[in-house]
Formats: sequence, structure tokens, C-alpha cells
Amino acid sequence: MTIQVTDIQLLASERLTDTADGGGKMTGNVIVDGQVNNLFPDISRLDRTYGRLALRKAYMSVRSQNTDTYLGAHVILTDPPSDDKVAVTMFTTNSPSDVRSNAQDRIESYLTVGPLSSYYVFGNQPQGAKAISLLGRVEDLVPEVGDVLVLSVESGATVTAQQYVRIADVKTETRTFTDAQGDYTRKVLTLSLTSALRQMYQGAEASRLSGVAPPTRVRSVTVADASSYFGVSRLSAPAAQAALSITIDSITAQLVPSTTREVAVASATPGLSLSYIAAAVAKALTTGASPRYQLRGVYPGSLQAAIPGGTAKDDGAGNMVLDTANVGTVDYESGRLSGQTINGGTYIPAATCSAASKSIAVDITLASQGTVYVQTLPTRPAPGSLIVSFRYLGKWYTLTDAARDGTVRGDSVAAGGGTVDYTSGDVTLTLGAVPDVGSKLIYSWGDPTSFAQHAGDITVNTPSVLFQTAHWPIKPGSLSLQWVSGGVTKNASVAANGTISGDGTGTAVYLDGTIALQPAAAAYPDSNAKITATYTQADGVRSAVIGAYAGGTLTFDLPAAALPLKPGGLSGQVAGFFGTQSSTMYWKDDGAGNIVTATELAPKTRSLQYPNSQVPDLFLPIISVNAGTVDYATGHVTIQPGSVASRNFYITSARNAYAYGNWQLNQGLGNFVPSPLVQFSATRSSATETPQIDAIDYPGVRFMLTQTVVDAILPGSVWFTWGGKTYIDRNGLLFRDMDAASGSATQAGTINYATGEAILTNYGTSTGGPVALQSLVTQYGTMPTSYVVFRTPGAPLRPASFFVQAVRADTGESISATSNASGVISGAFVGGTVNNDMGWAEVKFGSYVVAAGNETQPWYDPNNVVGSNVWKPILVDPGTIRFNCVVQTTLPLDANLLGIDPVRLPLTGRVPIFRDGNVVVIHDDRTVNLPAGFKAGDTFTITDAPLSQCALSDAAGTAVAIGMYTVDMDTGLITATATYSAAGLVAPIGAHYTVEDMLLASSVELSGGITLGAPLSRDYPQGAKVSSALLFGDLQAQNPVFFSQQTWQGVWSDSLSGSGTTAQYNRTTYPLQIVNANAVTERWALIFTSTNVGNIVGESLGQIGAFNIGTDAAPINPLTGQPYFTLKAGGWGAGWGVNNVLRFNTIGPNAPLWIARTVLPGAQTLTDDNFRLQMRGDVQ
Repeated sequence: MTIQVTDIQLLASERLTDTADGGGKMTGNVIVDGQVNNLFPDISRLDRTYGRLALRKAYMSVRSQNTDTYLGAHVILTDPPSDDKVAVTMFTTNSPSDVRSNAQDRIESYLTVGPLSSYYVFGNQPQGAKAISLLGRVEDLVPEVGDVLVLSVESGATVTAQQYVRIADVKTETRTFTDAQGDYTRKVLTLSLTSALRQMYQGAEASRLSGVAPPTRVRSVTVADASSYFGVSRLSAPAAQAALSITIDSITAQLVPSTTREVAVASATPGLSLSYIAAAVAKALTTGASPRYQLRGVYPGSLQAAIPGGTAKDDGAGNMVLDTANVGTVDYESGRLSGQTINGGTYIPAATCSAASKSIAVDITLASQGTVYVQTLPTRPAPGSLIVSFRYLGKWYTLTDAARDGTVRGDSVAAGGGTVDYTSGDVTLTLGAVPDVGSKLIYSWGDPTSFAQHAGDITVNTPSVLFQTAHWPIKPGSLSLQWVSGGVTKNASVAANGTISGDGTGTAVYLDGTIALQPAAAAYPDSNAKITATYTQADGVRSAVIGAYAGGTLTFDLPAAALPLKPGGLSGQVAGFFGTQSSTMYWKDDGAGNIVTATELAPKTRSLQYPNSQVPDLFLPIISVNAGTVDYATGHVTIQPGSVASRNFYITSARNAYAYGNWQLNQGLGNFVPSPLVQFSATRSSATETPQIDAIDYPGVRFMLTQTVVDAILPGSVWFTWGGKTYIDRNGLLFRDMDAASGSATQAGTINYATGEAILTNYGTSTGGPVALQSLVTQYGTMPTSYVVFRTPGAPLRPASFFVQAVRADTGESISATSNASGVISGAFVGGTVNNDMGWAEVKFGSYVVAAGNETQPWYDPNNVVGSNVWKPILVDPGTIRFNCVVQTTLPLDANLLGIDPVRLPLTGRVPIFRDGNVVVIHDDRTVNLPAGFKAGDTFTITDAPLSQCALSDAAGTAVAIGMYTVDMDTGLITATATYSAAGLVAPIGAHYTVEDMLLASSVELSGGITLGAPLSRDYPQGAKVSSALLFGDLQAQNPVFFSQQTWQGVWSDSLSGSGTTAQYNRTTYPLQIVNANAVTERWALIFTSTNVGNIVGESLGQIGAFNIGTDAAPINPLTGQPYFTLKAGGWGAGWGVNNVLRFNTIGPNAPLWIARTVLPGAQTLTDDNFRLQMRGDVQ
């Protein structure tokens, strides 16, 4: 008789408990379908509060009284629990006897010991500590929150102890150490852990040598993923007939309970690494009670603090140390000292910079997925600066060129590797795994950069006040100025030649009302003051004309509205080029019919921005180089640009040092080729005069911090004093009067890091005087950028928690943006996207402008056109880019209460239940009502055929007896048998059926996309279920191993061990008799104790009986009351001796499976709940 439906049973293991010995061998106890608590107990209040993982072992068993094969046996979860706080998954160890502790070991083997880390244990780490200190090279990558490391106590090949530890928080500092050869630097990590150290781990002290090998080695981990898990999800979108792909809600399921916590990431740098740069010589500490903020960051290893009890130093790891005791903490970036009253001492001010300032990314799509990538970086990378990140199964992996030899590698060989050519910028990679679709392959690198301190070698120009009158031109000699300083009215007059005198000096340009005032030392305007300008406005014209340039001469005619011209009342400018260098030529008349000129040509022109023109250093009133003529009556102007005044502006930089010069006549500069458009301001000789009084809002004072230096300023390095106050920079802004107890300060102005120009608008009152630099660092080689792509220090991110800011390279303005819940980043001059789930951000700096007319601009990109607008990029200093976000991470719970140690499992506690190559079942449960009056002999056809299963029940849920109807699954025909009766049933009668497709998953994406090996046979709605199948193959009672052996040595081997026996058993004529219902998976030994009798021993069952060759050997299976097997007496040959053994194996048609029920912390939503699994296969 063939295998029947009732022959397929789910049997319980020996112990349905969560004790260490739970599980075990198969029993004969059937797990009754639909019975409450048939497999798992109730969920307790503590489980609901804390979370719990329960494991149960069961067996899919074929109980037929024959050896028919149950073909293609597999199990699927067809229905998940209704409670969203409960998850169910399945896996198998393929062991017929293992227990819960063995299954737990298998689960916890998701991570295994990997290669040595580049870090080593720094000093001894005591038992019970929840933080450890590690030491490594400065260029070593910093591990992230959630990463797992192994502390391994090793001596040669002997390992005496190991502990897996998960990182809860990371602090990193660069510290300077000293030995007999001098100073050297190392990176010190302080890692907070999710669990305490189980013993003391011995480390080593700092060494400049590589290969430090303390007793405790730090190892990374390798994802072994020893178990495959199976479960059920739902379609997140409808799937159409013939489709070759589907999308499900999630390819993972919760295996380990965890609770979510939020970790704030503040002022982080893209590229995930910072370097500290000394900004000045040692400075005195700000003193006072804890906490105490210093004006600048603290260079690691430089602190010498006088505290009660002695002089404390910092250890480079963020600790303030007195003798050998930690007595306080140091935040190197912010300069915060805490834990002690600071009575005096010194420190070296420091600024930070990003090691990776450039970035590009490759979008990972189905088309671009692979393991081999070749990328040419657009700029040459500095050796040791390359960082490549990719995401696989939800975890980011990193490769670097830390060795600076052109090789690219990760922490382990499994992550992949490659090469980088520092000359061409070519990067060739072979990744250790295929990146997740929807993620990015991110390349970050730094420019070759050098730094220079300038606290003592720059003389800053005296701060000036620059502004413009509301009306112009101004009648020469009519202008006077008035302002309030310290509550006292100050006055200045302006001579006919534009020279200012009185309570200030400077110049005024009468033609356009531009004024540069340098107040006397004790006469600087108060910040809230207004400047009153009293003057007579002359009648003039300000416009532009089109000129002609030929033979080295520019000619143009002024319009009639400007005529006749007043001598000395004409000025203008025209843009053009010296070769390939753009410049602007400024010109004016000298009152005698001559045109004098000057240009911006210089290695780096220091210019001051006026409201409507750019005039280098106020030279126009004092330069008198004749380069053309003007006819005051006709307005005809000729200019020869070949003879111009340009400033011989020599500079110092991080590379060279030069002297400083003044304006002078330069010949042989090459032809200045002007544009046709000439801008001018003109005063007519018959001008009408109008008295004017302007109350001008005070614009603040301006000065150049890098007057003789061409390189850009390193943000965070500026510290200067002026007018009795101290100023520092933060993100493009200047601050004063910092509160040393809180670090807060008053915003006082702005700074342009590219030009070095500082503007103070809120200094209160000032005593003036020179600007004294206390610290300042310039950088050479780091180019500005308009784009950055990076990954965040963790994922997922809380929606709408992302913030990014930077400082514009052109204006020094601080710009910022935030993300919305959908991940769209928006703000003034900032746009982009952040992927909250995967943890990457793509930020661009600029704004949309009208596309028409900009098509020839070098920045124009057709791909950036949206509607009628195009994205116009702006440049920012990459060292000023900072971002904030909130990372949602999971907090592993106590292993004893959970029932499993979560450290070696994925941080989220989720495991894949769909993988490449899995068999998946797409199925949908449907119902159709039978017609009223359906009776014996009637038929009804379900048009959705073929069906996978079908059952009838009434409106109350009462099942119709199976014998009362038949269903043809292929055609969908339901036939009521002669025994069919509707008596006692509540109409209508429903046919509850399932349709399905069973297909191969050829590829699975983390986003939920599954590519199928064959097309779908029908449509499926959103919400239809998709199950991954746990495969067992064909199940049948078998006897695959059968041999005799001369001596029983107690070794369970499936092949002959030693010599065979002369005596034999005639297996051909008398085969071992077994049936599906009674057979078990076991290795058997029939061991002779004399020439004709012996013991029957099973490897796991032990000795279960005796045999005599004169009778059939048929040991009884106590679960069924029938023999495990029958060995016929007729098969025994002669010649058996003591300790001979007949060895054979049996395989029962029983498939062991472990079922995991995971309870997440949360309120109970249902009184009763269930999940459903289905044992499936085919029969002959």
C-alpha cells in the first residue's frame, strides 16, 4: 500500500524544553495539529518584557508500513504568527540525537574567529570591565559601533581562552609616544562593550615596532553563517503571471530578541577618520573648575595640567593621568578637560582635518552587481588615503591602501583586495562578496596635502571699515563722516583727493561712493553703531557700453547722457584675460585727459569685496600710470592694456617663502585681451548738486589673516586677539568671549578660509590696535569640492535625523541642510539623498538656476537639468564638511534570559531566510462558496486550478468530513460522495483552497527582490505568502552500509577497520528487513560474545538486546512496538568467532528540524496565536 496522507506525521523529540538537553532523539509522540501548546509553552510576561528565544526539535516522519519513497520531502512555514512581536524560523542540524546546546552552538556559529587585527591590547584589561583600550598605527581603520572582535589568549598554536566582544561605542585619539629613537605616533582606541570581560586580558605597552605580540591577541571575525534558516514572508507588490521576479517584505527574520537604542552621531567627518594638526606652539591652559574648555582643540600627548596633587598629562587616549591613575578626561577635538580643577599648565592647540576629502560612488544595481570593479579616480590619491566601502547582506566592509604600497586590502582576505596606481588614479578591486542592490560602492581618498603653522610669521593688516554711500558720484571735498565709539562721537573729514583724516584715516572713491575707513586705535565704531555720511551728490551716469579692441587698443564712446565729462570724474572696469588667466582691468582719468589702469594679475590677488565692484586694496586713488586718453567733450576713450599697473604681490606658502612688494609698473605682461563690455561711472561738468545725509548700518571691520600667504586656512586653527578680545573660528564663523565652563561663545563675524579675509560685525566695543595671531595653520594641496558621498557610522538611521553643513570656499559662508523622513536632503545651496536603511549619504553643494543661457558654462551638465533649471555647483572646503545623524542600533540582552548569546549573531538579531538557490513557494489562500443546496452526487469546479490543497468547512468553521467529498487538484473538481450530508452544517459551505508556484530562487537581494528560475503560472496579489523550503530530499527506510569485521575496536566507522571475517552474512538472499514506520537513523554493531550469540548495540541507542544466529534478530522499537529491523537467521554463515562484528547502518525516513520561536519585547496583542508549517512531498 502506498504512502497515505496520514502516514506523514510531525513527531516530538525527547524533551520539548529549553534546557541544555532539550531536543534529543525522536519519540513516537505525534504533535497534534491545532492543539494549544502542542510544541511551545505559553509566552510569559517576562518573555514579553525582555524577549526570549525558544527552540524546539521535531521530526518529519514517514510512518508507512513499507519502504516506499516519500519523494522530494521538504517543510515550509505557510502561516506566520499573527502577533508581530513573535517570529518563527526553521533550521536543521541533520542530527537524529543532538540537543539544544548543540543547536545553540550552531546558531552562535554565525561568526567565527578571523585573522589578527592590526590593533593590539594596550595594557592590561581587568575582569569585569566593559571597556578595553587598543593600540594601532595612525592609518589603521577604526572599527564601528556594532562590530565584533575576539580577545584570544594564545601561546603559539595553543589557545587557552577566547571571548567575543561587541562594540557599543568607539573613541579614538592619536597620541605621541617617545622612546630612545625619538617621538612616534599611534592611534589609541577606547572601545565600550556590550558585555563585561569574563577574565583579565594581558596586553602590551606602546612600541614603534610592528609585530607586537602580547599574550592576548585581538582578532577580527569571519562570517561563517553556519546555519541556513527558513521562514515565510509576504509579497510587497502584486506579481503578474509569467513574471520572473517578485518582491517580498523582507528576506530576513528575527532570530534573536533585541531592543533598539538610539546613538547620536555629532560633528562626524565623511570618511570616518580625523587627523590632528598642531596649530601653534604650546599655550597656557584656561584655568578653573571642571569642566574647562580650552580655546582650541588639544593636540594628543601635549597636555601638562597643574591640578591638585601634581601635574597631570594626557595619555593620547583621552585620559588625564597623574602618575599611573586616570584622574580626568580630555576631548581632543573640542578642548574640553573634565574631572579636575585646572590651576595652570600648557597644551599645544590643535585643529582636525579629514583624511579622505574626495569621494565618488558606483550605484549597485542588478546590472552593475559583481565582484570585480575598475575605477579611475578623477584626482591623484595620496598614498595611504584610499578607503573603499561596500555593503553585503546589510554589513559594510572596508578596503584600504593602509600599507601605502599600492595594495588594497581589508581586515581579512574574505573582504577582498586589489591595487591602486598613485600616478594614474586607477583602482582595481576584487570584492569578497557581491554588494547589495540599492547600496553603493564608495571610493574616498585624500589629496596630497601639507600644512604650515603661521602664528608668528604673518603681520595682519590693520582692520578697516569698508562701505558705500547710497548716492554717487560725490562732489570732491564735500564728504564728512561721523560715528560713535565707546559712547563718544567721532568725526572724520575727506579731502578733495579722497584722503580721510580726523578720528581715522583711509580713502574715499568719489566716483562710486566707496569708502575705506581705518579708525584710530581708540575710535573703532561700536558694533551697533551707524556711520553718518554727509556729502553733496553730483549728477552722474553709471552704465556700460560696447567697445572695440584692435591692434592692442581698446576704444569706446561714452553716451551723450554722460557728457560733457567733468575732469577727474570718470572711472570703470573691463574683464578680460592674460593668456589663460582671467583678470579685471580697472581704469580712471587723472583729471588731465589721461587714463590710468591697474589689473588683478598676481599669484593670488588679495582683494576686498565692495557692494558693486571689486577693487584690489583701494589702489585706484593713488595709481597714476598713463595707459590711454579721454576726450572730455566727446566722450571718446582709448586704452592700451599692455601698460598696466599690477601688484608685485609675492607670497609665502607651505612650500616656498618670498618677500612682499608694492604696486609698481609692470611691462611685458603679455597682451591683456579685454571683453567688449566696458562698465563706467561718469560725472558731468554741468552736474546738479544735491545735499545727502546717509545713516549707514555698520558693516564691521575687515582684515586679511593670511596677507602674505597663498594657501587656504585649515578650519578650526584660527585664534587671534584684537581690541582687547580673543577670537576663534568654528565652521566659517568667528566667535569671541568663550565661556570656559561650557564652551559657548558669542558669534562675532565670519571668516573666508580660502582668501583669509575676516569680518567682525559684533565685537561690542574695541580698543583697536594690531591683530595678534595666536594660532593659524594653512594647508596646501587640498582642493575644494562640490560633492561628497559617504557612509554613516551605522545604520539604520532615524528618519529625518540627518544634518550636514560645510563652509563655502568662495565666500566663507556656512551652509547647511537637513533630511526629511524620505531621506531627501534640502537646504540653501545644499541638496542630496540619505538612505536611512542602508546608511549612505550623497550630498551636493550648489543650487538650481535657469538652464537657458548657461549651456556653455563649464559646470553645465545635461544630466543635472530638472525642468527649465539646472544644478549649478558651488565649491566648499572639504575639511569643513560635518554631519549629524541618529543611528538606531540594537542593544543585545542578557544571554541567560534570552536563551542564547547574541554577540556572535548579526547585530540586528535578524538572519536571512531566503538565499540564492533556495526553493521558494509562492502561495495564496483563497475561498469560494459552494452553491446552495449542494448535495451528494453534485460537483463543483474551482476555476483557479491546479490547486495545491483544498478543504471544505461551513460558515462556523466546522470541517466537512474528508470522506464526504473528493477533490481533483489538477482540475479543481469537487465531487460530493454518496455519504455527503449537510446536516448540522451552517451554510454556506466554503471551499478553502491554496494555489501556488514552487520555483527556484536564482538570486536574492537584500531589498526583497527575488529573481525566479521560471515564470509564475498565475497572478498573485500583494500580501500573498512566500515560503522558503527546508529540503530533506527523498525519505525512505534504507540500509546503505553492511559489512563484517574481524575485531570490534569500539570505532564507529562506515568502512572496514582492520581485517574482514571469513564468516559472512548472506545479504543477497536474506536482505535486512526494515519498514518506514519502524526504522531509525542509527549505526548498528552485532558483536559476537561466542561463536553463535552476541549483543545488539546502537551508536546512540547503546546495547538494546541480544541475538542468536539460530533465530531471527528483531530488536523492538519501543516507540512503535515493532522491530527496528529484522535480520533473518538463514543468512548467517559458519565460522563466526568471539569479538567478530557485523556492522550495518539504517536510515529512518525521519527528518529532524529545529523550530525557533522568537518573542520580541512588547505588549501582548493576541490571547491565542499560532503558526502553521506544512510537510510536503510526492508519492509514487
